[in-house]
Amino acid sequence: MFPFSKIDSVIVIRPKGQLDISNAATFKNWVRDSFINLGEKRIVIDLSEVKSVDSFALGVFVSLHKSLILNGGKLVVSSPNDSVKKVLLITSLDKIIPIADSVSDAMKLF
Repeated sequence: MFPFSKIDSVIVIRPKGQLDISNAATFKNWVRDSFINLGEKRIVIDLSEVKSVDSFALGVFVSLHKSLILNGGKLVVSSPNDSVKKVLLITSLDKIIPIADSVSDAMKLF
């Protein structure tokens, strides 16, 4: 449903466009069903092609993060553009979920 790859033992998901109330629930359910519920523990959400996020999408990130933590895993967000990064910082999401400048930097956090 969303582009992804597996690098070593890390799932890298690459959504495109906007993550907002119109598609964030679908994104969350897909990530849970396709990866977390199947035992994947390390996920990077690569935001390099995401133009904007809303508060609903931020809630999805937190929900996925909690699900992974409960299963002994970790979520890292990478490559946000300046406006998305600003939203992540203003909402202090970076205090909860690590934010990396690139996928390669994100991979180093596992």
